[in-house]
Amino acid sequence: MALLLSLAPENFTNAANVGFPQYLASRAGGSRRSAWAFDPTVSERMRSYSFSMPPFTGALTLTVVFDIAATTGDVVFRAQVEAVTPSDAINMSSTDSFAAVNSSGAVSVPVATFNPKLFAIALTNNDSIAALDTVIITLDRDATNGSDTAVGDCFITQVYLSDAS
Repeated sequence: MALLLSLAPENFTNAANVGFPQYLASRAGGSRRSAWAFDPTVSERMRSYSFSMPPFTGALTLTVVFDIAATTGDVVFRAQVEAVTPSDAINMSSTDSFAAVNSSGAVSVPVATFNPKLFAIALTNNDSIAALDTVIITLDRDATNGSDTAVGDCFITQVYLSDAS
């Protein structure tokens, strides 16, 4: 896999049209590592700031780094992609055009409290993304999914976009 983008928590903001996670510039334990805290009982969504899609040659994957206090259970996350080409017929002021949801499926939590772990989401529903498109990615914890059984906030600390080349 070839890394295309590395997105820190600061590359995301709240998705204003739904519940949103809490941004933490530092963590309760004293760590200066920033994160987005996703609640276990309410589906919350963050979105990236728009970026220009770099050239790529293969299938796209979003890899997410998270940690959580829970040591049992699973989390489920979903991602969506909006890719706007300059010739698209879309009102950029009032319209979103996100592709269908891509799901992580059930991801087991780390066996030790707050240890980092990765999971991947294949971006098969990617809004016909192409190099140089203006792109926004959303990420949300699917708290209403019966497979999301981990208790406590889940902290997203890094997101990577890569292709299969």
